Amino acid sequence: MLLRSAKNKAPVFQKALSECGIPAGADAPDDMLDTPEVHTLVSWLEIVDNPRQDVPLLAALTSPLAGFTEQELAEIRLADRDSDFYTAMRASAETNEKARAFLEQLEELRLFAADVPVRQLLWHIVDSTGAMGIFGAMPGGRARQHHITALTELAGSFERGGSRGLFAFVRFLRELRETGGTLTVPDSEEAAGMVRIMTIHKSKGLEFPIVILANCAKQFNELDLHKPVLLHERMGISMRCRDMARGIQYDGLDRRAMACALRREMVSEELRVLYVALTRAKEKLICTCAVRDTAKQAEKWAAIASLDPIPPYALAGANQYALWLCVPLMRHPNATQLRALCSQPPELDVYAPDCFAVRLVPYRRQEGVELAEVHGTFAESERLEAPVLRPYAADVLSDLPSKLTATAITDSFRAQEAQEDTQPPKYSTELRRPFFDRDARGLTPSEIGTAHHLFLQFCDFARCESAEGRAAERERLRERHILSDAQADAIRMDNIAAFFESDLYRELKGAQAVHREFKFSVLVPAGDYYPQAVDFPEERVLMQGVIDCLIETKDGLLVLDFKTDRVPKSRVRERAEQYRAQLSAYRRAAEEVFGRPVQACALFFLHSGQTVWLRGTE
Repeated sequence: MLLRSAKNKAPVFQKALSECGIPAGADAPDDMLDTPEVHTLVSWLEIVDNPRQDVPLLAALTSPLAGFTEQELAEIRLADRDSDFYTAMRASAETNEKARAFLEQLEELRLFAADVPVRQLLWHIVDSTGAMGIFGAMPGGRARQHHITALTELAGSFERGGSRGLFAFVRFLRELRETGGTLTVPDSEEAAGMVRIMTIHKSKGLEFPIVILANCAKQFNELDLHKPVLLHERMGISMRCRDMARGIQYDGLDRRAMACALRREMVSEELRVLYVALTRAKEKLICTCAVRDTAKQAEKWAAIASLDPIPPYALAGANQYALWLCVPLMRHPNATQLRALCSQPPELDVYAPDCFAVRLVPYRRQEGVELAEVHGTFAESERLEAPVLRPYAADVLSDLPSKLTATAITDSFRAQEAQEDTQPPKYSTELRRPFFDRDARGLTPSEIGTAHHLFLQFCDFARCESAEGRAAERERLRERHILSDAQADAIRMDNIAAFFESDLYRELKGAQAVHREFKFSVLVPAGDYYPQAVDFPEERVLMQGVIDCLIETKDGLLVLDFKTDRVPKSRVRERAEQYRAQLSAYRRAAEEVFGRPVQACALFFLHSGQTVWLRGTE
């Protein structure tokens, strides 16, 4: 039986199984020193070494081995209120027979300890006090006896390591406890004949024929998210804000962000723990989930299960294993009774494996609980017939992208598509070079072109009409960190001057409005750019792009695109033809967005200082 936390729940399940005649035992705690039987025997060793220690003496007196009640301890204290408890006990022994017998037994043990090893002394304490029989009669008696044996073996191995004496062994245990050390309990052979109750963490690496994952409705422990101070290994530290004037405290944005990050990591860890639990069974896995309002929870699970696909945020908001387990079951054919609780059950998954049995067991206090009807059995021979799959009429569209960039459109691309009828080529993405590599080797031609576009995007056109103004604008953009030092130094001011001294710029000065770096997103027929979509006129793709400069005149619009290609003047017209399809896309988008005709499209090559007008870009 696996539990997320067995500290408080393990005894409850162990008792319930024992009442049904099923032998069960909870795995020992991580620290053997925390078990009552070991703690009691260590207290006896401490008072044998030095009886004038009040805490160990009271622990030994109140243990089942001595059996002193609180009333008897109070009477002993009245014999001497000012001294330590051992002195008061000696004073009370004159009239208290039980106290006298305990002191005699203690004195006999102290004399015995002077001549024997610690392991032999410990076995003598166990025999003289009947510890094996007393703790063996308690619930989990076999495990308790195993702990006592383990403690004696520890004492033997301690002395075989070179240490000697009762004081050294007691000091070893005390220092181990003070430093936060633990003593792991070895597995007992008797555990093989009983139901083992353990935490999921302890089950890692183990497998069992039958596993019960219990208490799946237990909510995740989120106490750490509500602490006054939050710590994160990457985000640092965050505390609540305090308003001293109003006497209140509240969470700031930094704390909320850190709490969200911590909860996301906590949910991820819980999901990994659940995976461990679900993979421990060899033959059969039983998951139990006890909820108060089953119908209300079923409605919640059904609402999430109706989403197709289920969004990650819906599952990430879970606070218990039950949601992760029951949401898929709401669509399972064998969960008939669970689906009956919903007003609108989700669609059935007819392809779900028929190997689940879903039971709803009503809570009843009396014995002999009658189980509800079982819906679904383990499938052995019956199988579902696979449906006949029909070809999708528009299957050729399945490989088309839903978004298209204007810069990726070229005439050669369309000609290749029309000629070969192939799927659109998938261009490999060029990774950005690291900054330290840029500083060492300088900017690439592409990065230099980006620098020129940034300058033309953010500079003041009026000031750039003069050489002094252009130099001042470059320094202004450098100071405002729009351009880095490397980018500013890479700008060829003579190329920039060629544009501001051109006839194209003089025409631009008389425009009604100039839109620089105009971003657009428009829907266009897919058949205009993909030949395989010609037969589907209703299919559309989203075309996006950025126009370097869009000029509004009284007669219409003018599309201007800057190019930094290093081409000789004799080949500028040839290079401009390669951008005809891109300019055509710009024209189409501008006319659709503004509802005005585009009068002309122009390319300005900064390297050569030439303007190329492209006609017939419709």
